[in-house]
Amino acid sequence: MISESSRIRELAIPVEEVTESSFRKSDIAAGGGEERELPYFERAISLEEGKEWRQLLDLSRKWTRAYPKEGAAWFFLGLAQEKVGNYHEAIRAYREAIRRKEDFPKAWCNLGTCYAYLGRYLEAVGALKEAVRQKEDFGRAWSDLGAAYVGLGRPSEAVQALEKATRLRPDLPEAWANLGTAYAESKNYDRAIAATKKALRLKPDYAAAWCNLATLCKETGRKKEMAEACRKMQELDPALGKELSEKLTAP
Repeated sequence: MISESSRIRELAIPVEEVTESSFRKSDIAAGGGEERELPYFERAISLEEGKEWRQLLDLSRKWTRAYPKEGAAWFFLGLAQEKVGNYHEAIRAYREAIRRKEDFPKAWCNLGTCYAYLGRYLEAVGALKEAVRQKEDFGRAWSDLGAAYVGLGRPSEAVQALEKATRLRPDLPEAWANLGTAYAESKNYDRAIAATKKALRLKPDYAAAWCNLATLCKETGRKKEMAEACRKMQELDPALGKELSEKLTAP
């Protein structure tokens, strides 16, 4: 989560990264589901893996009609709605999933992420705190929680959450990018740059992180590194890269 006060660009939470379900067949039994639901479940997993979001939306609607008490059905409906950008509908579906299965950290996490996308950061924090309460080692939820704290202008709490996220998930570029943002909000620019560079080592085509790095280098007078980051941004997104370069090099 990157705030305007730091002149850093945007949320470092791509939708593609935050909506993974990580479901398994055992989740059906754990949620009180029935064996006859497995064809729905298996098809949902297949559609998720293939990123067939419209088909997943259709399937999940049928699943919730056939088994309205099944939390997994509502979760996948939320996932599909989120993926097609229907965040309000996704929130409603995730809340239905949680109503049927309160101990559901994946649903709480995705619910919090949807709130964050809508700028409802206080509600995002509440949902994400519940996710990590239920699953203390949930690295992605800690990352999203830190991002939501940045959105609320609470950088010290953001740093604590994101440092934990990077310990739990050192392979998650979004956690490092969010940590860089939180450090920047705390005016700790050297650490902000180091964390952002770590995100870029993990994900070299991470456009938001290149944009953030360029801005951080501008803030700290590192003109050569700023120019290199702008050049990389132009390779990834010519229009945005050109706009960024012009903005950062303006008197």
